Amino acid sequence: MHSLTSHGQYEMRIDLTDFERNQAFAKYKDFKIGAESSKFKLTANGYYGTAGNSLKHHNGISFSTRDNDNDSSPSGSCTDYFLGGWWYNLCATSNLNGVYFIRAPDKEYRGVYWRTWKGMNYSLKNSVMMLRRL
Repeated sequence: MHSLTSHGQYEMRIDLTDFERNQAFAKYKDFKIGAESSKFKLTANGYYGTAGNSLKHHNGISFSTRDNDNDSSPSGSCTDYFLGGWWYNLCATSNLNGVYFIRAPDKEYRGVYWRTWKGMNYSLKNSVMMLRRL
Protein backbone atom coordinates (compact mmCIF):
# COMPACT_ATOMS: atom_id res chain seq x y z
CA MET A 1 0.00 0.00 0.00
CA HIS A 2 2.94 2.34 0.56
CA SER A 3 4.04 1.93 -3.04
CA LEU A 4 0.56 2.82 -4.23
CA THR A 5 -0.11 5.77 -1.93
CA SER A 6 3.36 7.31 -2.27
CA HIS A 7 2.67 8.41 -5.86
CA GLY A 8 0.03 11.11 -5.67
CA GLN A 9 -2.75 12.02 -3.29
CA TYR A 10 -5.26 9.36 -2.26
CA GLU A 11 -8.50 9.22 -0.36
CA MET A 12 -9.82 6.14 1.40
CA ARG A 13 -13.40 5.07 1.97
CA ILE A 14 -14.35 2.38 4.46
CA ASP A 15 -17.79 0.79 4.11
CA LEU A 16 -19.12 -1.09 7.14
CA THR A 17 -22.11 -3.44 7.43
CA ASP A 18 -23.57 -5.02 10.55
CA PHE A 19 -25.58 -8.24 10.83
CA GLU A 20 -28.87 -6.30 10.71
CA ARG A 21 -27.89 -4.94 7.25
CA ASN A 22 -27.27 -1.42 8.56
CA GLN A 23 -24.47 0.40 6.79
CA ALA A 24 -22.12 3.26 7.59
CA PHE A 25 -19.02 4.74 6.01
CA ALA A 26 -15.89 6.67 6.89
CA LYS A 27 -14.01 8.64 4.26
CA TYR A 28 -10.56 10.19 4.59
CA LYS A 29 -9.55 12.86 2.07
CA ASP A 30 -5.83 12.45 2.82
CA PHE A 31 -4.74 8.84 3.14
CA LYS A 32 -1.31 7.27 2.84
CA ILE A 33 0.88 4.55 4.23
CA GLY A 34 4.48 5.42 5.04
CA ALA A 35 7.59 3.60 3.86
CA GLU A 36 9.04 0.50 5.48
CA SER A 37 11.51 2.78 7.30
CA SER A 38 8.52 4.37 9.10
CA LYS A 39 7.12 0.90 9.78
CA PHE A 40 4.23 1.68 7.42
CA LYS A 41 2.93 4.65 9.41
CA LEU A 42 -0.75 5.48 8.84
CA THR A 43 -1.88 8.92 7.71
CA ALA A 44 -5.67 9.35 7.64
CA ASN A 45 -6.88 12.97 7.73
CA GLY A 46 -9.96 14.84 6.57
CA TYR A 47 -12.62 12.50 7.95
CA TYR A 48 -16.27 12.70 7.04
CA GLY A 49 -18.99 10.07 7.05
CA THR A 50 -21.63 8.31 9.12
CA ALA A 51 -19.50 5.77 11.01
CA GLY A 52 -17.52 8.17 13.17
CA ASN A 53 -13.77 8.67 13.10
CA SER A 54 -12.39 5.50 14.66
CA LEU A 55 -9.09 5.92 12.80
CA LYS A 56 -8.33 9.20 14.59
CA HIS A 57 -6.77 7.25 17.48
CA HIS A 58 -4.52 5.36 15.02
CA ASN A 59 -3.40 8.30 12.86
CA GLY A 60 0.39 8.64 12.80
CA ILE A 61 0.93 5.14 14.21
CA SER A 62 3.14 2.42 12.70
CA PHE A 63 1.68 -0.95 11.69
CA SER A 64 2.12 -3.81 14.16
CA THR A 65 2.22 -7.53 13.51
CA ARG A 66 2.81 -10.41 15.90
CA ASP A 67 6.51 -10.44 14.97
CA ASN A 68 6.90 -6.63 14.82
CA ASP A 69 5.32 -4.89 17.82
CA ASN A 70 5.08 -1.13 17.21
CA ASP A 71 2.17 -0.32 19.52
CA SER A 72 2.50 1.92 22.57
CA SER A 73 0.99 -0.54 25.03
CA PRO A 74 3.02 -0.92 28.24
CA SER A 75 1.20 -4.15 29.12
CA GLY A 76 2.22 -6.29 26.15
CA SER A 77 1.60 -6.65 22.46
CA CYS A 78 -1.79 -5.61 21.11
CA THR A 79 -1.35 -8.04 18.20
CA ASP A 80 -1.06 -10.95 20.63
CA TYR A 81 -4.33 -9.91 22.25
CA PHE A 82 -6.27 -8.96 19.09
CA LEU A 83 -4.77 -11.77 16.98
CA GLY A 84 -4.08 -9.68 13.88
CA GLY A 85 -2.02 -6.82 12.50
CA TRP A 86 -3.23 -3.20 12.71
CA TRP A 87 -2.07 0.33 13.49
CA TYR A 88 -2.36 -0.21 17.25
CA ASN A 89 -1.97 2.80 19.54
CA LEU A 90 -2.38 1.66 23.13
CA CYS A 91 -4.41 -0.97 21.32
CA ALA A 92 -7.42 0.10 19.29
CA THR A 93 -10.61 2.05 18.62
CA SER A 94 -10.98 0.16 15.36
CA ASN A 95 -9.78 -3.20 14.12
CA LEU A 96 -10.78 -4.32 10.65
CA ASN A 97 -8.29 -7.21 10.81
CA GLY A 98 -9.89 -8.75 13.89
CA VAL A 99 -11.34 -12.23 14.28
CA TYR A 100 -14.54 -12.73 12.27
CA PHE A 101 -17.41 -13.77 14.54
CA ILE A 102 -20.71 -14.94 13.06
CA ARG A 103 -23.53 -13.09 14.85
CA ALA A 104 -21.93 -13.56 18.24
CA PRO A 105 -21.25 -10.55 20.45
CA ASP A 106 -17.55 -10.30 21.12
CA LYS A 107 -17.01 -9.78 24.84
CA GLU A 108 -13.23 -9.75 24.45
CA TYR A 109 -13.08 -6.98 21.80
CA ARG A 110 -11.23 -9.26 19.38
CA GLY A 111 -13.70 -9.04 16.50
CA VAL A 112 -13.93 -6.79 13.47
CA TYR A 113 -15.04 -3.53 15.03
CA TRP A 114 -15.40 0.22 14.54
CA ARG A 115 -15.87 1.71 18.00
CA THR A 116 -17.52 4.99 16.98
CA TRP A 117 -20.28 3.15 15.12
CA LYS A 118 -21.18 -0.10 16.90
CA GLY A 119 -18.76 -0.16 19.81
CA MET A 120 -15.92 -2.52 20.54
CA ASN A 121 -17.94 -5.60 21.44
CA TYR A 122 -19.95 -5.75 18.20
CA SER A 123 -18.14 -7.73 15.51
CA LEU A 124 -19.14 -6.42 12.08
CA LYS A 125 -20.39 -8.62 9.28
CA ASN A 126 -18.46 -6.82 6.56
CA SER A 127 -15.87 -4.10 6.02
CA VAL A 128 -14.44 -2.84 2.75
CA MET A 129 -11.49 -0.45 2.43
CA MET A 130 -11.21 1.34 -0.93
CA LEU A 131 -8.59 3.75 -2.25
CA ARG A 132 -8.99 6.36 -4.96
CA ARG A 133 -6.36 8.62 -6.43
CA LEU A 134 -7.35 12.29 -6.44
